[in-house]
Amino acid sequence: MKIAVSTYSYQRLLSSGAINQMECVVKTREMGADAIEFVDILPHDGSSRKEYAQKLQAECEQVGLEISCYTVAADFISGSGGDLDAEVERVKGEVEIAAILGAPCMRHDAAWGPGKYRSFEEALPVMAEGCRRVTEYAALLGIKTTVENHGFFCQDSDRVERLMLAGGAEKFWCVCGS
Repeated sequence: MKIAVSTYSYQRLLSSGAINQMECVVKTREMGADAIEFVDILPHDGSSRKEYAQKLQAECEQVGLEISCYTVAADFISGSGGDLDAEVERVKGEVEIAAILGAPCMRHDAAWGPGKYRSFEEALPVMAEGCRRVTEYAALLGIKTTVENHGFFCQDSDRVERLMLAGGAEKFWCVCGS
């Protein structure tokens, strides 16, 4: 068994500026963990997000810490101004950061609410399309995707199952619970 720590566990310290993600790497290893999950990329040194991802990957390699996952926010209903194509492209950019990190998987949300749709049933095909397109792109880079069941709109297990089936269940690796 391997133990991983999410940088979300350091969120209060990260938000206050008391620690940065590079320091999270060192602290996580000092605590005896085997791996780390990065939640977003938060450069503290003026680097671009891709440059900082390279630095984080190198630091993890230096201290002997695996990168278990990269996690980002996504909203295929209302994200990027409600433009599905733009949101898919934005999330594909996050897949590229996952590849720089060497993360074997990337976790993202499907939607936080119904947006312009009246119901989950109406929104389902759009969420499934967004998830499917990101998953297919990630597969080209050797990365598996997971869908987080955040919020109340897409949280219930029956809704998550319907999302998986609508998006092509064989394409999804797993669904994470919150």
